[in-house]
Amino acid sequence: MTKLFTLSTFLTFLTACGGSTSGENHVVTASSHAANDEFLFGGRRVANAAVYRNSAKMAPVSTTEDDAPPGRHQDIKIESLDPESVLNNQTDINWIDVDQLRPTQPSVGMGEVDARVDRIKEMSKEDRQQYLIDHAAEVIVGPDGKFYLIDGHHLSTMIDKLAKSKGIKDEIPYRIVADYSNLRMEDFWQRLTEKKRVYLKDKNGKSITVDDLPKSVKKLEDDPYRTLAWLLCEEGCYNSVDVPFQEFRWADFLRTQIDLNERSEKSWKRALRKAKELSQSPAASELPGYKIDSSIDAGQISEKNEKRLEIISDD
Repeated sequence: MTKLFTLSTFLTFLTACGGSTSGENHVVTASSHAANDEFLFGGRRVANAAVYRNSAKMAPVSTTEDDAPPGRHQDIKIESLDPESVLNNQTDINWIDVDQLRPTQPSVGMGEVDARVDRIKEMSKEDRQQYLIDHAAEVIVGPDGKFYLIDGHHLSTMIDKLAKSKGIKDEIPYRIVADYSNLRMEDFWQRLTEKKRVYLKDKNGKSITVDDLPKSVKKLEDDPYRTLAWLLCEEGCYNSVDVPFQEFRWADFLRTQIDLNERSEKSWKRALRKAKELSQSPAASELPGYKIDSSIDAGQISEKNEKRLEIISDD
């Protein structure tokens, strides 16, 4: 008869046996570091890992991805795990050098990055660290063992710039949200594409392949229309909704309507006013977060965006 384990039962079972148990035809091991409650998870040191592997015998663990393969040992059958996995709810944050992260998009809005750098560069060390933890990046483990960034490209680029100007560590906090290390590379990219975890358009809105993606966040290019889309959202012209690449979709719409070849403060203001006007038009009605708001004045720019435009403008 197959025995069912909840996650808490499984962890209690490991703890009671000193982190390992041995019996007929099976062994489960865990390497524990009591000082910070870390465990070896697939060869990587991860805080509070939910399921532990015995070398390569245990399949990668799924965390928040519904269809990722469940943690399973060859000999111990775990038919179900508590869906509230420890990885899903970990309070400990891991830190990583930004250069070790692999992007899943080719560009960011460097104007947004610069505005965010200006916001946090004068923070105290404690406040800055808390800000970063509150905005921790999300990564997926790939077949090559690398960490693929699915949320936090702007944060990573911001920290890289801040490190160069302030001399701080070039590191960001992150959480692992899924482990796809058991997939072939081709299937890995297919999975990310199906789940809309990879954005395959360049800074000009042209389609690219996964081979064209930069190998480091330090190689991300600037898409000024991505910055314009962010400023437009900050003006309250569309709602921020949980739709993949929402601001990129607005950026692709705006690049067909507005000329941003010049980056002077005057040009940015003209572009933002035009974008506000367009956001209320039927042409934008299919975009995520679209709304009609009679209080929006296309001729006015908020005080916070006025200050941001001073920062990001070329002049």
